[in-house]
Amino acid sequence: MLTFIYYFILALLIGVLGVLLYFRFFKTDGSYEEEYNKGIDAFSGEDYNGSIKAFKKAIKIEPDRPEAYYNLGLVYLTQGNSDQAESNLKKSIGLNSQDPDAYYNLGLLLYNKNMNKEAAEHFQAAINLRDDDPDSYYNLGLALIKDKRYEDAIIHLEKAVEFSSNNIDYIFALAGAYDNQSNISGMPRDVERAIEVYIKVVKMEPKSEQANLRLAVCYAKKGLWEESVNYCETVIEINNNSAEAHNQLGLALYCRGNIDEATLMYKKALVLDPDYALAYKNFGYALEKQGNFQEAVESFIKFVKLSPPDEADLDEIKQHIEELRESIKIKNKA
Repeated sequence: MLTFIYYFILALLIGVLGVLLYFRFFKTDGSYEEEYNKGIDAFSGEDYNGSIKAFKKAIKIEPDRPEAYYNLGLVYLTQGNSDQAESNLKKSIGLNSQDPDAYYNLGLLLYNKNMNKEAAEHFQAAINLRDDDPDSYYNLGLALIKDKRYEDAIIHLEKAVEFSSNNIDYIFALAGAYDNQSNISGMPRDVERAIEVYIKVVKMEPKSEQANLRLAVCYAKKGLWEESVNYCETVIEINNNSAEAHNQLGLALYCRGNIDEATLMYKKALVLDPDYALAYKNFGYALEKQGNFQEAVESFIKFVKLSPPDEADLDEIKQHIEELRESIKIKNKA
């Protein structure tokens, strides 16, 4: 799946473009206008400090005007100064609660700070004021995905795709929402819908590494190992250094009964990424299946060491390690 960092970079670029558009078309009167337009010119020349200085002067002249706060916030956002950006965008909204751009850009900022609930609220506010902007629906969907509210995310991402049916990022995000929802619901229809939408992405971009990989995972969820193997092999053709694809291929081969081949894939995954916790767990099961109990224990121990404390399988694997150690003792006594 495209990383959320990538999504935010796209959104930030849109936000910066919004700055330029706003700067280009907004005009006021008097000395406020003079300082305001100095801020515009400075930003256009990438003189961000000069732009900040000019907007602050404009605010000093007319502190109750929202526009300079808004654009000052966007300059700070461009610089990566999220605290000042947030403060000024909030001031802009306080002075003009009917500006969808202010809510939208504040939503982007909050999303980047992993304040997903608050980001979603601001994207929704932008939609309430301007309900025909697909980017607002898209970014609302992304915030809801990060907040693990997948059903709500699906609704808004479907709307984004409805507005822009050829936008591959919107379509990929929608597939991801169905994909994640299937992990919670366990419903075949969610997996099938994810597959259907990922296939649209692959038709648009056949060499999409992430879409092909997610198709491999989704077919594995359905127990369709042959299809999973095929998509894994496609990913490896695209990128032979994909540790994820080799691990997923190992899992599909293991479930298909090809244990020796699976073991080789796990080894390859771990060569590519020596800190790949999930691959150690899968490798451990394959080694155990081959009767290599001691090596399996060692692989499971690496999984435990590399996994975060809240890893779902951690306690189960720790218990399994002790069971294998007992089996080794019994075997050695025999």
